[in-house]
Amino acid sequence: QTEEESSNWQDNDLEKNRWTSIPNGIRCYVDASWVDNHAGLGVFFHMPSTHNALFIRAYSLRAQSTLQAELLALQLAIEIAHTLGLTNTIFLTDNEIIANT
Repeated sequence: QTEEESSNWQDNDLEKNRWTSIPNGIRCYVDASWVDNHAGLGVFFHMPSTHNALFIRAYSLRAQSTLQAELLALQLAIEIAHTLGLTNTIFLTDNEIIANT
């Protein structure tokens, strides 16, 4: 096994462990895009116990950057979860800055 193959295997193994370590509960995936001060927001709730899901698309002119668009998506998700009374919700993002904060 070459060093590169070993490194790829370890990276894949870390990726698997990351996904299996998500706590139980409602999962809410958030994402956003930002181009020319226009933000597209996506929020996806998944209830593993019932397999119910809810997808929301939104549009905003308030974001001044990609990071602000991602934060708006998270804010929207939190407000929706609160309004719907969704407790024990785990929020997931692909934005490294938000995820590590």
